[in-house]
Amino acid sequence: MKQHLLILLFFSALVDSVSFAQMSKLPFVPPVHSYLQKEYNAGTQNWDITQDSNGIIYTANNQGVLSFNGTEWELHYLPEKKIARSIFIDKNRIYVGSFEEFGYFEQSARGTMKYTSLKEKVPNYKFQNDEVWKIFKHKEVIYFQTFSSYFTFDGKKITAFKPQPAPFGMYSVNGTLYMQGINDDFYKLDNENTPIPIIEKEKINFDHIIGVFPRKEKLILITIRNGLFIYDPENKEIKPFKTDFDEQFKKISLNRALKTSDTTLILGSLNKGIFAINFEDRKGIWNIDKSNGLNNNTVLGLYEDSEKNIWVALDNGISHIETQSKLSFFNLLSDIELVEDMEFFEGKIYLASNKGLYFLSENSIRKIPDFNQQIWFVKRFDNQLFVGHNKGISVISNNKLQLLKNVGVGGMDIKKGIIHGQEVLIGSSYTFLTVYKKATNGEWIDSHIVEGFSDLIKHIEIDHAGNIWADHVHKGVYHIELEEDLKKIKKIKLYNHFETKKESGIFRLLKIRGKIIFTDGNQFYIYDEEKQNIIACKSLNQNLNSLAKTHKIIPINNDLFWFITDKNYYLVLYENGKYQIKDKIAFKSLKKPSNEERATVFVSEKSESFFCLNGCIAKYNPAKAEKVNPYKLSLKSIGSYNRKLDRFNLEDLDSFLSIDYNQNSLVFNFTYPHFSKESPQLTYYLKNYDRHWNKSSTDFKVSYQNLPQGEYMLKAKVTDNLGNKLSEIEIPFKITTPWYKSAVASVIYVCISVLLCISLILFYFKYKLKKKGQLLEGREKEITKLQNKMLEAELQHKSKALAGATMMNIKHDDFLKKLIIDLENFMQEHKISKLQSKPIIQHIRENISKEDEWLVFQENFDMIHKNFFRNLKSEFPHLTSSDLRLCVLIRLNYSTKEIAAMQGISIRGIETARYRLRKKLNLNENDTLTDFLISF
Repeated sequence: MKQHLLILLFFSALVDSVSFAQMSKLPFVPPVHSYLQKEYNAGTQNWDITQDSNGIIYTANNQGVLSFNGTEWELHYLPEKKIARSIFIDKNRIYVGSFEEFGYFEQSARGTMKYTSLKEKVPNYKFQNDEVWKIFKHKEVIYFQTFSSYFTFDGKKITAFKPQPAPFGMYSVNGTLYMQGINDDFYKLDNENTPIPIIEKEKINFDHIIGVFPRKEKLILITIRNGLFIYDPENKEIKPFKTDFDEQFKKISLNRALKTSDTTLILGSLNKGIFAINFEDRKGIWNIDKSNGLNNNTVLGLYEDSEKNIWVALDNGISHIETQSKLSFFNLLSDIELVEDMEFFEGKIYLASNKGLYFLSENSIRKIPDFNQQIWFVKRFDNQLFVGHNKGISVISNNKLQLLKNVGVGGMDIKKGIIHGQEVLIGSSYTFLTVYKKATNGEWIDSHIVEGFSDLIKHIEIDHAGNIWADHVHKGVYHIELEEDLKKIKKIKLYNHFETKKESGIFRLLKIRGKIIFTDGNQFYIYDEEKQNIIACKSLNQNLNSLAKTHKIIPINNDLFWFITDKNYYLVLYENGKYQIKDKIAFKSLKKPSNEERATVFVSEKSESFFCLNGCIAKYNPAKAEKVNPYKLSLKSIGSYNRKLDRFNLEDLDSFLSIDYNQNSLVFNFTYPHFSKESPQLTYYLKNYDRHWNKSSTDFKVSYQNLPQGEYMLKAKVTDNLGNKLSEIEIPFKITTPWYKSAVASVIYVCISVLLCISLILFYFKYKLKKKGQLLEGREKEITKLQNKMLEAELQHKSKALAGATMMNIKHDDFLKKLIIDLENFMQEHKISKLQSKPIIQHIRENISKEDEWLVFQENFDMIHKNFFRNLKSEFPHLTSSDLRLCVLIRLNYSTKEIAAMQGISIRGIETARYRLRKKLNLNENDTLTDFLISF
């Protein structure tokens, strides 16, 4: 039996080694990010590419020169908007070659690009269809090469050369200048730039050399159609330099070549993308083309940036190959879709998906036939491979799935553990818990179903005490203790809430370092064996509180783990009793991310991590996870808003920033080159203004509106996705004091204030005097008003007395006149002589007024009441004397009864007279006769 187990262990180890060898042969390639015309908004074709000391990428494009800082693209035009064919940077000058044009861009003090042409400096040279296809530096001299000539620029003088043969390509290697002639031999140029042939074209099959690289004392030559050669300058021997890609090189045309800083040879083709070869052992590393990353297979330019990643100028777009990425990808190129799980077994790599079970063999992916079920997991225990799927759980035998019995419907999970001293497997499903035991031949068999339990269990764990923890799809978490025969449940408890959370919620069952833990999305919990309750886990909550949404923990070893949340993968290290996040990979940074709920990482027995993604697998390289970003945060430009002109002006960055107060609304435009999908974060703080650090948007712009005068210090820093500081910068500046806040203005303000105070005091006293005068005048007016009222009342009273007296006199006169008439009639009837009656009549006549009392009254009344009678007669000429008398008496507010008594007429007679008077005065029914006459 022991011998049999040893054979099994040996076989298992052998199978593992085959599986790992198979995995190592898979064509994992670094991630490729492609930029299309619609993103950079310029020409489709890109001919050359380079990078400046600040990390900005520059590309020779059909429409000019493109610059890219990882956030925004800018297009810089050449004269007449010509095509940029080549580009090269030296000492902050961006040299550009074009059609019958070459020169350089330089950045101005305000951050703008200024172009200087060198064409006019070429003496005695007639340009005729010359296009500068290559720019390089040799012995501190800049070379501009066309297909008919080349030009040298030493910083002051331009010299033109027209060699024979015409140059196809020129290469500076270890201080020596080489030239490939068009349809000619390969040359070395001496100090006088005279071509000396060193390799005849027949020796490279009449091909053209497109790249030359030193290898010890020899040269590696790259040709267009005949692959690579190695040349020994000492004995002038040349022979093929064989690589893994030689068969492919025979079918394609190479166009560009680049040797990286880590001895990798990068070759770009016109029809098959890019090839990477180990320069030392000639082994092929990867081939990236349109099928696995590039947007186009025609490579026109190559460049290695400061991060040792590769940029590719393409016939259609630009690509960035992250050769230093911690992840490399293997595209499955099949209908597998989402990879749910993976495992090594019997020299194959098995992949679980929603469409069935697949396996990789000799770099090709195949599907297990006649099985189209959703696969939930694929796990190897000893020498068996278990597969959980919708129908239950099966094992792989002869590349076929054999369904096990007593496993229920829907195999969700299976775990190994020790319960009551027995090593067992516990499987979960939508119905049962199944116990697996080892048979005498060492194979696991489905022993039996746990009696008395049936529920929807999606995930299980076995703790160190042999208890089973079962995560229900909806209800919560079961704590199950089995009888010693493992057939029945001894104790069971459902936890549907935690100690600090009394309401039901979504619980996650997890395990780390042998301990059962839980999370509800807010914090972590752990099982307290003494209290037999679930309580908050202090160590995890203190160190990893931001990871409380974790739904899966996958151990790499006892101290290193993958925590998977709904948005990120976190690499967590346990060290010195604490947990700390070592790395973070965001779902959004992956080109083909997994489903958030089903994301997983497979860890091999060699502790290699493989991410199961959508249609592909990603391999994690921890050695590249600790890379240091070489770029620095820099200030690109400062714009200040001019309120008078309603426009932004660019400030000079070469001197201390002193900004006029009238332009105190500022926009700081920062640059921090970042070309990974995991974008850094810019935070900033303005000293003497802000109270706390602020976060900028992804465009790396910071703006402040209407800053007060004073001196400031803008502090800005860039952090990675874990909050680690990558770079920082400080920018001192000041806002000038406006004239109305200057010292002279202050003196003027003091003088004006003093004058204003004096004026206010004088105004106050003047105001007080005026108020006093107004008070006296008001009192005088009040007295006058009262006097007038008294006079008016007195006048009214006297007018009434005068009217009364006048009426009495008129009445008396009328009485006497009537008495004379009556006496005369009496005397006539009684035949009394006139002589006898004359004295009596004469006496009566003497008592009759000699003046017309009514006329006198009218004149006096008009004098008092502003021509009352005159105006009344003028406006109403048809009024009689009786009417006028009635008007006066009514105006003087006599009652009808009083008027009747004064007139010696009955009350009815007076009312009739009033009615007639209303008509004569044309009064409406609503008009009062008394009010009309008083106001007349």
